[in-house]
Amino acid sequence: MTDLQIYRALRNQFRSIDENVDALAKRCETFAQSKQLVDEWLQAQRNYVEGRNRMFDKNSKKVKELYEQLGEAQKDIDAALKSLKRIAAVLDKIGDAVRIGTSLVSLGHV
Repeated sequence: MTDLQIYRALRNQFRSIDENVDALAKRCETFAQSKQLVDEWLQAQRNYVEGRNRMFDKNSKKVKELYEQLGEAQKDIDAALKSLKRIAAVLDKIGDAVRIGTSLVSLGHV
């Protein structure tokens, strides 16, 4: 795991959400879901931009764990986006993944 790999994982997360944001927004059933989508999309974007400028301690057990969790969470997002059947479930998966990304970015050093 390198800084570039972490950056790419954060970028992939943001792009997955960004490329599907219109379809997701159309499926939102409540204002709260719409707000959650926007909030998660914005945080994923922040994580992506901040991750680009950070150095990560590759020897840190926590960084490794979060990086691995981020990969698993991305798989969950991808699977949820394929069906888009239950918007609440999709938003939950996105929220979980974005929080992992935020935790990972917070461990980086500028």
